[in-house]
Amino acid sequence: MFTIPEIRSDGEARKRMKAFGRKIARYVADTQGKAEFYWNVWCKDVAEFYGMTADEISALHLTSIVPKSQRGRQFTVPIVVGEIPF
Repeated sequence: MFTIPEIRSDGEARKRMKAFGRKIARYVADTQGKAEFYWNVWCKDVAEFYGMTADEISALHLTSIVPKSQRGRQFTVPIVVGEIPF
């Protein structure tokens, strides 16, 4: 079983801006409250293609977000088919 990593945020100050509120409103209108459904469908579809589970794809996606402190640095991650590299 995998653990869900800590989720990164660009900071609370940006979330108090009017533009952020408009972005959220557009997202909610576009997904009509079905974001979790769409996420699950996408993870399942990708998982079938790569021979993984939807939970593994979801975890891999979350852990692939590079923290701000590491952006711009070059590093390599060995990729092994069927294995989450983190």
